[in-house]
Amino acid sequence: MSIKKIKVVLLFILMLASFMLTSCGDSEGPRVSGVKLDKSEYIFTDYADSLQLVATIEPANAGNLNLVWETDSIEVAFVDENGLVSPRNNGIAVITVTTQDGNFKANCVITVDIPAPPPPREINVESIEIVEKMVSLEVGDEYKLVVLIQPFSAENSKIIWESSDETIAKVSNEDETMGIVTALKKGEVSITARADDTVNGELVDVCSIIVSAKNTGGSSSSGSGTGIKLPSVPKPVVDSQHYLISDNLPAFNAVNSDCIAWLYIPGTNINFAVAMDSSNKYYLERGLDKKYKFNGSAFMNWKNSDVKNTGKFTDYDNYSIFGHAKGDDIFDRLGRGTRLDTWFNVKDNHYICLNTLTTETVWRVYATYYTQTSSTRFVQEEWNLSQEAINKKVTEAIKGGSKESVTDLMSKFKRDETAFMAYATGWKARVDTTSKNKEFAYLRDRDFGVTVKPTDTILTISTCADVDGELKYVMHAVLVSERPRTGR
Repeated sequence: MSIKKIKVVLLFILMLASFMLTSCGDSEGPRVSGVKLDKSEYIFTDYADSLQLVATIEPANAGNLNLVWETDSIEVAFVDENGLVSPRNNGIAVITVTTQDGNFKANCVITVDIPAPPPPREINVESIEIVEKMVSLEVGDEYKLVVLIQPFSAENSKIIWESSDETIAKVSNEDETMGIVTALKKGEVSITARADDTVNGELVDVCSIIVSAKNTGGSSSSGSGTGIKLPSVPKPVVDSQHYLISDNLPAFNAVNSDCIAWLYIPGTNINFAVAMDSSNKYYLERGLDKKYKFNGSAFMNWKNSDVKNTGKFTDYDNYSIFGHAKGDDIFDRLGRGTRLDTWFNVKDNHYICLNTLTTETVWRVYATYYTQTSSTRFVQEEWNLSQEAINKKVTEAIKGGSKESVTDLMSKFKRDETAFMAYATGWKARVDTTSKNKEFAYLRDRDFGVTVKPTDTILTISTCADVDGELKYVMHAVLVSERPRTGR
């Protein structure tokens, strides 16, 4: 054991001895004879509300005024160490306050009865814009044009693509936000994106395509060529235990060591390698070939370094994956796909596969929602108690007869499970209800049949839900099973 660790243990033992000696004597003031709460019942009708319960100890001059707050159903209502109650889900919970001296108790029955929001109405397209206004290609090149739709949440967002001269360049509809242009011969052509909205009428934007002869002496002038040839993406295959057994992660990792995981979300087009850099900025505008890419790549929070170093999910309580929703090949279907009832009603869609080079994992979705970017702590990875709180828990364990060493107990009590549960189960309070996406507040009332436990590990996947980046679409899932990577 190092000298530093020895000093820490000795200091703690001295603190413990002092605590045990002083606790043997009588505290100043009379013993506690009871406790009362200012409310015996309360009904929540809004997730944004909170309730501050006030406890009164009898007598008022009692020597020990310490209290312990608890809830019998953290899924329904959460209470912090000061008696502040927040609603989580509809139902009934009993908040109990207990005196440290005498173990006297008082209860408040909490009812969470928050009406379901009205059914969503159709959101109309207000404008469309092709990102690129002019593109230069060579004969034989293909290029993906991306159109931005406002608002992002518009339902009737089908885009029709047209070419002014299909002998020079043709365009095919890959989906409502992407058009694939194929250059056929030298010349100039206009590519038009067109949307018909029942309220706003015909909406149009145009991109000019200039096609030149094939340059046999160099790379394409379109900028679409790369120095790294990426491996193929196989069709997803899932076994009876919901594990993905078809990823091509080793091949991607061989050409780019930043490719550290493979993500698959059933019922969507999300089936690809996930990167990790030393920051959360590099892959915002880089493909997995490390070349500029408008849509960027999916990437894991750089702080979750255990995944890159060991391929295991052991060091953190929350693992986060980010990516753009623009284009059609990263997270465009995270919100547009999983918010639909057709996705939600297929139970197998709720099992997310996330494989590494050493481990296969399955996570079960328990929440999907829109939220204000500023209101959600996406990058929090762990929840640790203060050293004072850890010392207190260790002291209580030793006094209770624990035979574990001080060092093991300090490690055991490091995690603040109460704060973790407040984050993991408190997502309903973060649902956006002030913007255009309030139409999707019904996502708050979905029941995935999952109960998050204090010892669980969670996965958070998020993407921008609008062009300005003020809104995020978020998916939370809990780790349900893992195994060593199987042979392929």
